Amino acid sequence: MNLNNLKKIISESYLKEVGDLKNIGSYQYYNLGPNTWGFETDFGEIEVKFFIFESDDWDHFEVSHNNYDYSQEITNVSYAIDDVTSQIQKTNYGELLKIIKTVSMIIKKYIEENSPYSLLLFGDDKRGIGMSDKQKNSFYLMTALHNLPTGYRISKSKIKDPDISLEGYIIFKNK
Repeated sequence: MNLNNLKKIISESYLKEVGDLKNIGSYQYYNLGPNTWGFETDFGEIEVKFFIFESDDWDHFEVSHNNYDYSQEITNVSYAIDDVTSQIQKTNYGELLKIIKTVSMIIKKYIEENSPYSLLLFGDDKRGIGMSDKQKNSFYLMTALHNLPTGYRISKSKIKDPDISLEGYIIFKNK
């Protein structure tokens, strides 16, 4: 991350703390079909998708928090810029924040409409699907902490098997 760009964003009062998106603008988004939303940016079309799978499909899935209920459905959250999940356009931080704000608004809408037990958040590495990006995951953690809906908590999560090694976070309902 370029320190001068970060200082500029903070000095312009866009961002008081990492993850605080209150003063960040957003895009208008639209429904593209079941569990899929989209919006247009200067970088291209963004698609936000929610994919539901049963927890017993993941033998190698673990959550750090002791109160996580593995018998519940898991919803994976992903977004892609023109079908690319690794966000290659990282140089315009103001634009990235606006994209993240819009994605977080879509996640909140999804939660309001569907009341899922849990949502997975993994940042894909530039090397491709199946690898995690620690910088993105840290940013997602701070954003989630500032924007968690009432009744949800967050914990570290991990998927490890021969083809995938993902570390990220999971938002799940309090019991």
